[in-house]
Amino acid sequence: MTFRKFHFTHAGLSLALLASIPLVACSSSSNGNGGAGGGGAGGGANLDASNGALGEAGGGTSLDASNGVAGEVGASGGGAGGGTSLDGRSPSGDVSGGPDSVSGVSIDRSEDDGGAGPSGGSGDAGGFDSSGTSGEVSGATGSDGSSRAPAAPAWVPSGASVTWGDYAFTIPPSMQVIEDGSKGYYAIGRTGCAITFFPSVTSETDADSQAASLLAEAFSDPTKWSGILGIDNKDPLLGTYHRRTVTAQGLSAVDLSTGMKDPQGRITSELGRILLVDLGTGKSAPMIGYQAASGGQCLDEVLNPYEWVLVYYSLTFPQAHPANPQALLDTLIGGWFTSDSGSIISTGLSQVFAANGNYSYAIAVDQYSQLDPNLIQETTSSWSGDGAWRLDHEMLEILPRDPSSPAQTNLMRIFWEYNTTTPKGWRWYLHTLDACGGAPCEAWAYHE
Repeated sequence: MTFRKFHFTHAGLSLALLASIPLVACSSSSNGNGGAGGGGAGGGANLDASNGALGEAGGGTSLDASNGVAGEVGASGGGAGGGTSLDGRSPSGDVSGGPDSVSGVSIDRSEDDGGAGPSGGSGDAGGFDSSGTSGEVSGATGSDGSSRAPAAPAWVPSGASVTWGDYAFTIPPSMQVIEDGSKGYYAIGRTGCAITFFPSVTSETDADSQAASLLAEAFSDPTKWSGILGIDNKDPLLGTYHRRTVTAQGLSAVDLSTGMKDPQGRITSELGRILLVDLGTGKSAPMIGYQAASGGQCLDEVLNPYEWVLVYYSLTFPQAHPANPQALLDTLIGGWFTSDSGSIISTGLSQVFAANGNYSYAIAVDQYSQLDPNLIQETTSSWSGDGAWRLDHEMLEILPRDPSSPAQTNLMRIFWEYNTTTPKGWRWYLHTLDACGGAPCEAWAYHE
């Protein structure tokens, strides 16, 4: 059984990082040396795009955009009272001046608040041992009576683990630390990509509008941009890159991507993205990314090294308090479908994750053959099966009943994508992280 898979390959890009004011601002200019250079308001940062020297910046940071070599970082600026307000509303700012912690401590998911529990007993399919708890899978029984253990995960994020402020995450191997939190934010990046973790802000009732506002403020330097717009040239909140999601801890979040206009109002190829996670504490954590214009991707989900998604899969919030820790598990229960059509072959896959832990699937494949100029032969083949499933945090484990069918274990995520063609205005997507030719890829399915 297979999903449709997208293969992601590396592509070079000029380094772009967060700069200007102590929020987020970036540039992809073609000249300058990134050496000295004053910061933005309140001791911000100066960004250059030619030779990769991160030099002294008058009270801020100077960043280059070609090879990502980091040099000296100037003193931190800061807003009133030593803080910087990310949302632009608090005069005293939300940043206390330094990180709560910056370390290489590994993330221990067993201590996270709100891990999803077992999905049920064995049922008729012969599922996971009912004595197992979240993180303790003791095996399953196939139709032939043999005991089966879950498969090793197809792909998991690797790299250095970091805990800073409300965040815990893994830095992808292709990235390096660019700002270690001493300025009130933590940033990682590579040539052409930057992802920055900001201190939590006060949650607002309309999380979608708050995310759009923070994203617009982050890229508000008028010398670089004149505004943001949805990737599909619509209002960011009215396009298909407006998403809502629920994390492995059961936290609700808004995921919003946008393009930028240059100072003359022309649409550029630069991209910004925000993940705004409601921590359930009256605070929300904003993770903001930037992707330069000159080739390659890192925030998109096709043809890129996949950093944004890999960071997402590793991201946890140890101090969060979700209202429903099992929200991701509850959302997964039900039926999902994926299809792929072509001139020669078309495929469809339907899956059902039942609340009692049973799993079933059906696959159909249509093949078309041109027998003569006036006759096309269509051949349909189909398969079906069942088994057991279980979700441990965001790790989805599937054990088919048929012992000849391989077990599967994949990290997964679910999001709702704004889509006016659907009856409810949103379409649900299930993505599972897989390996394709030694690189990460994702399979997908949808649910109306």
